[in-house]
Amino acid sequence: MHINKYTILIALIPFLVDSHLVPSWASYLIVIALALMSIRNYEPFQHNGLVCGYILIVVTSVFRLQQYSVDMVKDVGLMAIGILPFLAKNNLKVEARGLNLLLMAGFMFLVGTRFMSFSLSIKTFIGSHFGIEMGAYTYTLGLFAVYWMVRDYKRWAILNLVLMFLGGKRIAMAAGVVCMLIAFYYRYKDGEVKKLWKWFIAACCVLYLYISWRFAKGAYNDIILEYTEKSADAFALGRQQLFRAVFEITPDPNLWGVGPGNTCEYLQDTVGLKRMHNDILKVYSENGFFISLGFLWFMLRRLNYKQLPLLIFILFVFCTTNTFIYVYMIFMYVLFLEADQYIYIGEMSGETNMYIRMLQDKEKVKLRRQK
Repeated sequence: MHINKYTILIALIPFLVDSHLVPSWASYLIVIALALMSIRNYEPFQHNGLVCGYILIVVTSVFRLQQYSVDMVKDVGLMAIGILPFLAKNNLKVEARGLNLLLMAGFMFLVGTRFMSFSLSIKTFIGSHFGIEMGAYTYTLGLFAVYWMVRDYKRWAILNLVLMFLGGKRIAMAAGVVCMLIAFYYRYKDGEVKKLWKWFIAACCVLYLYISWRFAKGAYNDIILEYTEKSADAFALGRQQLFRAVFEITPDPNLWGVGPGNTCEYLQDTVGLKRMHNDILKVYSENGFFISLGFLWFMLRRLNYKQLPLLIFILFVFCTTNTFIYVYMIFMYVLFLEADQYIYIGEMSGETNMYIRMLQDKEKVKLRRQK
């Protein structure tokens, strides 16, 4: 196990967000610091699908001259900060066990005595009241659980899964179980996933948009009331109103969208909340059909079997949350999706050491030329 400066900084990100000791934007400074400290070679990556998807949204927002707003600048700025450390080749390397243990320690420190109030049952699951709720740690530990299962470290995977359950996020619980099973099944599989998987994921995203539209229209009110004894809006914690409001301002046909962040003001005025808690709908409603399609294409075009369960976990989280513009989660998503580049287990391999030495040698040559 090895803990370096990058490990400590990354472990601080969810702690700063979930502790509420400081404003959550303090985590932005950590992400910016990681970019400044790690980037050594300004040659851009050619294969980072999620980063390319975010770049597509950030760049195209420049041409939305008639849609400029404070909320747009804010949303685009948050996306840009989140991907900043990954825009160019860097020497960001962390050891998996060291990072995981620091994350676990931070999580347990914040949980403290609240651990005794955790109560998981059908009733508390339906009401989403478990006694403990942490967002950044829960999703990050979920990513780590899938990461370990992909690499066939079952004990580490199960430990992270248990801690993730304590985090009290319903979508994370469901996603964790499903993606752990997928990760276990494909733990020995390498290479790019078959096109059937890509089409299936794309179809699921489209289907979820349709389900969101039907849900907003009240199509599932009776069945939800029958099985949960709650109204659809109460069961979804107000999301039915949010989805309905979003579809009201989404253009038809939605080719260009209303602009990143431009649903916020309308939602605040009509529902009293700025965020729609549905990132798949957010991408579509704010960016339109063509950019949404491009974003999805970038994510899927070179998807491999090690990334598959991680991407599915992320898309699960997208279904009911607002993590699409959360700097700390954007950073974690890319870190784990590209884990082969940034995370290693045990001693670094000869290939990794050679890569780091190559970056250092190039930096030395550059400094000599400048002198």
